[in-house]
Order: sequence, then structure tokens, then C-alpha cells
Amino acid sequence: METRVTAYVVKEIDFSVGSYETLEGYQVVLVDPSGQEHLSNMSGGRNHSTGEGLGDDHWFNTEVKISPYTSGTYRVRLVKDGVQQSAETEFIMAASPYQYVHLDIFWYR
Repeated sequence: METRVTAYVVKEIDFSVGSYETLEGYQVVLVDPSGQEHLSNMSGGRNHSTGEGLGDDHWFNTEVKISPYTSGTYRVRLVKDGVQQSAETEFIMAASPYQYVHLDIFWYR
């Protein structure tokens, strides 16, 4: 089992009709409970997090996975070209049941 965080980094085009532009070249920095940093792949394209029509599915365009699954407090921030682009936030992964975290990151006009 692994710790998994997915994110959907997009720019709002027309929020009233759900129109967004997928943003490329962003990465999630995930800081694990021991303080080690893990960098996601570059954002781009989009994929289903669990599979179309399957439960808690989300679009995502970047993810970070670390093995093994580790419970505890994590910190996360968004970067582009190594420069921080968002505030850092925290979340807690429970020991049981296993969880994954999905982040929707929107840029507004």
C-alpha cells in the first residue's frame, strides 16, 4: 500500500458552466510526517483518479506516491519552476482505513 496524493491544477474560464483550462508545468511538494519532501510529476493532461464511474472519482493532472502508506500529518504546497505558488496546507492520513487525498487547485480570473 502507498500514500497517494492527486491534484487537479486548473484556471477558471467560466465557473458558471464548469469551464476550466488545465494548467501544465506545476508540481505538488508533499512533506511527509518525518519531514522528507516528495515532488509530484509535472501537471499536464488529465486522468481519472479511480476510474470513470467508480465511486469517489476525480479528474487529476499530477500526483505523488510514496511507499509504504504512512499515517500522520502531511504538508503540501504547489510550485512551478521551484517557486512556491500556493499557501502550504496540512492534512492527516489516518492509520485505518487507508486513505488518499485529492486536491482541486483553481486559479480565478
